Amino acid sequence: LRVPVEISAHIEIDGHKSETTIRDLGLGGACLLGGSMGDSGDEGELRFELDGGAFSLPTRTVWTAPDINDSLSVAGVCFLEVDPESGEAIDQLRKRAIARHRIAPSR
Repeated sequence: LRVPVEISAHIEIDGHKSETTIRDLGLGGACLLGGSMGDSGDEGELRFELDGGAFSLPTRTVWTAPDINDSLSVAGVCFLEVDPESGEAIDQLRKRAIARHRIAPSR
């Protein structure tokens, strides 16, 4: 399960570093907006901060929707490995998002 977020991050693929925004996040991967994501199958490293901790996770680009303007590019990445500390931070974020959804007033 992925939850919607807006987290500033950095991605590095094949030595090319760029800024990106994590738009949704789960234990299996993330959707990224902006930056140079490479091609499907490319491996890289996603770095971000969450709840005061700095995290760096190895990724593989699963799909891309590139744009002439890198800031409008969108991509999905899967995490190749999630260490226990990163997994706990992501899981806590997911739990908070689910709790907010459950108590949000009906519209």
